[in-house]
Amino acid sequence: MGTEDEQKKFIAEKRDSRKQLDVIHENGRTVRNMLLIVCALFMVSYLVGFLQQHAIEFLVEGIIIAVLFSGVGIWGQKKPYQGILAGIFLFIGIIVIYALINPYSIFMGYLYKLLIIGFLYYGWKVGKAAEKSSFELRRKGIDV
Repeated sequence: MGTEDEQKKFIAEKRDSRKQLDVIHENGRTVRNMLLIVCALFMVSYLVGFLQQHAIEFLVEGIIIAVLFSGVGIWGQKKPYQGILAGIFLFIGIIVIYALINPYSIFMGYLYKLLIIGFLYYGWKVGKAAEKSSFELRRKGIDV
């Protein structure tokens, strides 16, 4: 049972742990949303390309990339830091593949790419905070 001070300390620690868990879950939703926004931006880009050139390849390629980012986003809700890192590496991989096919693609759509980088950076900051909170809870013996 413990003394009254020990009980108050226990309750305060429990409340703090609950707040940290809530923050982790909220950060997971934010990371998911950032990755889904990136997914939507890619899909809009490919849809515009499809409408301009009437090439089904644009649409198929866009759907594949959208599915990849959606999957990473859904997974990122459970594992925010790992999910956003996977999203960043996926984005870098896409840029590298396009650069190998057409080196000028690095400079094409740079404002669009900067917008995506901004969303990924925000998601990275949030994911890093979730990882820190998760580490603190694991250190206390609470499984996240």
